Amino acid sequence: MIEAGTTGLRTWTAAFFLAQYLLQNPDIVLQKRVLELGSGIGFTGIVVGTVQVLSQAQGSPLPKLWLTDVDETVLSVCRRNVDLSCNLSSLHGNIQVARIDWFDALNETSAYNMSFVIREQMDPELIIGSDIVFDPSLIKPLLSTLKLAITDSNRTALFALTMRNETTMSMFLSSAQSMGFMVEELAHLAGSTGTEEFLLPNVAEDMSRVKLLKLYWKS
Repeated sequence: MIEAGTTGLRTWTAAFFLAQYLLQNPDIVLQKRVLELGSGIGFTGIVVGTVQVLSQAQGSPLPKLWLTDVDETVLSVCRRNVDLSCNLSSLHGNIQVARIDWFDALNETSAYNMSFVIREQMDPELIIGSDIVFDPSLIKPLLSTLKLAITDSNRTALFALTMRNETTMSMFLSSAQSMGFMVEELAHLAGSTGTEEFLLPNVAEDMSRVKLLKLYWKS
């Protein structure tokens, strides 16, 4: 579904899956600098920010949380949602919303600049993303961006991906491995949990198609 010329103005099933997983495993993001790729309207990022706020020791600053996308309208909506007073993310104080175009990673000059921004300025310990592999044309730009972020480091990525097309998913997995990533499937919903555990039970029927993948660089 495309709204206003972009897929970023709605929350996709895999975002609920990833958010639920992080709520059940908060240590993954506690006191971690996090970068989200393809943040959309900010749902998963807001959950991460909320988990961090709730765990904050009095007087201690929270780590930076970067929410990124390519569309300026989407980023504007994301920023507003993060700052809503009804969301604990509004109390975080260290959430940044920024534009990242994955295709910049395919150009030598822009890739150099992108690498500096991600590795030096953002300096994430964890990169997350949900439903960001829906178009084969995005696979190489996405993985090239991720490669800039985690090559020769102990950074990891956590992606929740909906398998709409087996060919696209296979292309993503084979491309990741051929580019030097290790890929582990951490969780697959089918048969592993009940619908009552989900944030929104009415989307649980779609969760069986969501894969949770951990990516890291080969040592």
